[in-house]
Amino acid sequence: MTRAELAEEVREFVKRFYEPGGVAEDFPDHGPARARRLNDR
Repeated sequence: MTRAELAEEVREFVKRFYEPGGVAEDFPDHGPARARRLNDR
């Protein structure tokens, strides 16, 4: 697996994790790190 392929796999995993019906619904107190950083300002 190339670095680019790995990066794409990770992006797709994160996208599916947070989409409606994704696993993130099992973790209601968890949010993406970027969103937390933006809200901390």
